[in-house]
Amino acid sequence: MANTANADRTLRKQRTAEYPIQMWYFLACFIALVGALRLASRLWSLSTRQKRAYSADSESQGSTSGSRINLRRLPVAVLNTYRIIALRWTVRVNLGTVYTLNMADVAVTCAYIIAVFTWTFINTTTLAGQKFNLIYWTNRAGAIAASQFPLVTALGTKNNVIALITGIGYDKLNYAHRMTSRVLFVLIWAHVGGELMRGGYEAADWASIWLRTGFLAVISLTALMLVSLRPVRAKAYELFFWVHFVTVLIFLVGAYYHTEEYGVQTYIWPCFVIWGFDRLVRGLRVLLFAATSPPTPTPVPDAEKHQHHIPSAAASARLEPVSPSLLRLTLPRPRLFHWAAGQSVFLTVPGLSKFSHEAHPFTIASVEGDGTQDELVFFIDVRSGFTKRLAAHALSNKDAPMSAKVYVDGPYGSVPDMRSFDVCILLAGGSGVSYTLALLLDAMRHAAKKATACQRIVFVWATRDIQNISLIKPALVKAFSTQSHGLSVDIRIHNTGPPRAIGSEEYLEKSAASSSTSVQDTAISHTDTLGALPGVTIRDGRPDIAAIMREEAQAVRGGRMGVAVCGSDSMVQSSRSALGLKTSGIGAVLKGGASVSLFIEGFGYA
Repeated sequence: MANTANADRTLRKQRTAEYPIQMWYFLACFIALVGALRLASRLWSLSTRQKRAYSADSESQGSTSGSRINLRRLPVAVLNTYRIIALRWTVRVNLGTVYTLNMADVAVTCAYIIAVFTWTFINTTTLAGQKFNLIYWTNRAGAIAASQFPLVTALGTKNNVIALITGIGYDKLNYAHRMTSRVLFVLIWAHVGGELMRGGYEAADWASIWLRTGFLAVISLTALMLVSLRPVRAKAYELFFWVHFVTVLIFLVGAYYHTEEYGVQTYIWPCFVIWGFDRLVRGLRVLLFAATSPPTPTPVPDAEKHQHHIPSAAASARLEPVSPSLLRLTLPRPRLFHWAAGQSVFLTVPGLSKFSHEAHPFTIASVEGDGTQDELVFFIDVRSGFTKRLAAHALSNKDAPMSAKVYVDGPYGSVPDMRSFDVCILLAGGSGVSYTLALLLDAMRHAAKKATACQRIVFVWATRDIQNISLIKPALVKAFSTQSHGLSVDIRIHNTGPPRAIGSEEYLEKSAASSSTSVQDTAISHTDTLGALPGVTIRDGRPDIAAIMREEAQAVRGGRMGVAVCGSDSMVQSSRSALGLKTSGIGAVLKGGASVSLFIEGFGYA
């Protein structure tokens, strides 16, 4: 019996040491596979970037061969079907708050759960034949959980090697951060529950530092899990942010001292290194951009005070209330700051934040290197917290200059390369137009240089307030002045709020209730200016997303169509449904249908 017990102990220790390492081999292979697929996709995109003009003759051939199957298009058809199943099919769970996961998210989640619990419970039969022996798997569960903390930490940072290899932006990796955290939360409680069930703690252990810090870590992690639920994050994000910081710090410190007893603290201290590296990079970037920002401009005339100049040692900004629900913030570009269309930054405004180091993400609505202006433009949706304070401060200082420091950290985000598509559809709702407007301006700029395959762009924006069109008017007027003759641009602005009867009593009452006395004239002016541009239509009602997708996919038969969406959940779901198997599945593509890529940008932060 003694020999058997000793042999069991040797096996337990060996497997507890080896299995976490094997788990990391598995994860490394998966990350490398995603990176290889990303590289192959980039190379394919580069090879097809040269302009492919699909003539009227080719279009007619596509339409007449609608029932003929072309097996040479089988690889493209399979790829499109994979995109539909993995990225457009979704699972929606309503638990008071609707949770939407695409099938790729579901697959990754299931794979991670299976991997974690397989390595935890496999080979837990004693030499005497007792299956799932508590002593075998309880310590192993703790060791595997500890080994995964560096992964969880990396997935939650803005600058990490996983994003570098896979090309997946921090905002999308954040789902994996939350998912892995919750899986490990269950695993840690399995570790704690198993130890309590087998009575593994002696009286002296309860007075020891390693056990007390272990329970402190578990309690702090449990508190974090409760606060990190989406309803809490959505309603009180600033509270979640600081509770997250404090509880994670307590958890990691407690976990370090607890795991030191078992010699696996080597999995804990790298978490501090990963987090510290991310903060160091972000801090140095902020200081660099602050030091290279243009100097504070001279005061502006009284007539322009409504633009709220914000002199700052970090950046000199203009803040403009466009409507009760939207603000426009303009910053001069720091000399060393470069970005791609559709990327985002984190802005810190200590004078308007509850805490001096709060950083809030916003998408850059302008593009770099247009030759006449060198600035960062942001469209800010007024909600609660920071944006509400920003709007209130702007309105209360309409007639006087306002001073605050604005710090920039970024850029962040993996953006689509729209240059390889024959047709681009850009669909946005509300402040999501900051993302699609940047893609539009970038596509038009490349078309003017004949550096894109794109021949047609359909830009659709749904906004609840007709005043908001002033956000995009200057950029569109300028872009159309240099539009390439070989590029067709169709701008469709949909007013989803009150009907655009600007002279109606209802509209006048709404305008009078707003803070601006010139809302009426301004709305008319912007509407008339944009409506006069070629290819621009302004209409009331929601866009028919399904009809738009079908029409454009039919027009580009045999070619490639790229769709970028940034809007509400209903807009995203409508886009996914419209680009299903009937539009770009294996059967449609084999018969000459368009190859379609869909890019979805997150709308909101929580």
